[in-house]
Amino acid sequence: MEVVVFYAIYIGAALLFTVAAVFAVGGALHAGIRKPEGFLVFFVLPMVVVMAATTLASGRNLMFPDLQLLGGGAEPGGWAKWLQRLATLFFLAASMERLAHFAFSPRDRNRPVGLMIAFAGCWAGMVALPAAFGARPSLSHEYFYSLVIGLAALTTSEQGARTALRVARNALALFILGGLVLLVVKRDLVMAPYLGGLIPAFSWRYYGLSTGPNAMGPLCVLALLCLRAVPFQSRALQRSAVFLALLSLVLTQSKSSWLAGIACWVAMAAVSDSGRLADWLKDARKRPWVQLVLSLTIVGLAMLLLAVGGGLGQGKIERFLATRAGSDLMTLTGRNEIWAIALETFRANPWFGYGPTIWDPLFRMQIGVPAAFHAHNQFINVLAASGVVGALGFLAYLLVLLRRLWPRRGAYQGLVVGLLVLLLMRSISEVPFNLSGFGSESLAQMLLLMVLAGASAARPTASEQPTQR
Repeated sequence: MEVVVFYAIYIGAALLFTVAAVFAVGGALHAGIRKPEGFLVFFVLPMVVVMAATTLASGRNLMFPDLQLLGGGAEPGGWAKWLQRLATLFFLAASMERLAHFAFSPRDRNRPVGLMIAFAGCWAGMVALPAAFGARPSLSHEYFYSLVIGLAALTTSEQGARTALRVARNALALFILGGLVLLVVKRDLVMAPYLGGLIPAFSWRYYGLSTGPNAMGPLCVLALLCLRAVPFQSRALQRSAVFLALLSLVLTQSKSSWLAGIACWVAMAAVSDSGRLADWLKDARKRPWVQLVLSLTIVGLAMLLLAVGGGLGQGKIERFLATRAGSDLMTLTGRNEIWAIALETFRANPWFGYGPTIWDPLFRMQIGVPAAFHAHNQFINVLAASGVVGALGFLAYLLVLLRRLWPRRGAYQGLVVGLLVLLLMRSISEVPFNLSGFGSESLAQMLLLMVLAGASAARPTASEQPTQR
């Protein structure tokens, strides 16, 4: 009898969700008539709200970081789970409205049809085929979320992309501000002890309202990119937002995020200011300064090579490697062990990999590494989860993405280049191109797809830059 009641409740809930989804999509289609941009352009706002709600509902205490490590970060509470489900329903309804609008609208040369096909092919190679033919076949409705939302993101118009950037800027700024407020009100929720940092006399690491420092750091970098591309009209507000984002980024002590931020800034500056840089280098009045900088650089490199070759400082290096920080550097914080496990899994299942359920609790228990929630490298993770088929689909997707991006590299003051650099830098130690689900890690990729879809091939002039609000 209990089994009958259980399945009756399960089927009833599924039917109720289906009816709600039909009404949500229908309502989105009706509302979309009055709003040509659609509602998917607001996707960053519900995402950051869900992230904040998940952290607040978790009741975590970062004074005990080992428990957080074993638990995999903050888990959503009851009300946070329902908020997450409502956000998912919103994403799907808004995406279906955009896809329906795209299907029945007149053809446009700027449509990224090739990128849409490559994205769908990448999803098929990385998710669908491994889920069917991998070492551990599985089926879940969550696998389809990234496909539907990603394709809908690629239907974004130019005005929609500008709106998405403004929404992302505002939402991320409020998210960062909320974390810093909690730093004063409830420090144990957002700050954890840390002994391996680079900030002198500061043995703490900032989590913010995200799941961890390595998740908060990229969000701060993303906020800075949006602030550069679409600055606030008020100078005081713009400077305050930049200062808070930089402060949060520094407090995370996420070295990978620091490097990614520098790389993004250099890439955006090189693209948007390349003409001015060339003019500055050609200016005869600046030539002595250029020669001085080059000479000092050559002298510094020569002194460094001399010091290394002569064995100077070898004792200090050995003492550093004997510390915990040095050990983490040599073993890449233990990631070499996870990489070895992932590559061994790939060799055991070379064509379709293990499947999307890799790194779930069962797999982590089998390998004896409870804290391994992914391979800590995008490319190794693709091989382990989806094999050669997934790797080929992912490579094709990246190539088409680059082909679409290159003629538009100057759009939004080089933001498209900055977003791609951020994703590629994250790929070294994280998995930002995950397509088996849709979560906070998908934020940067979805925003890149929206901006690429809305950007025109010609480099925008000053009058074509995003409007400031």
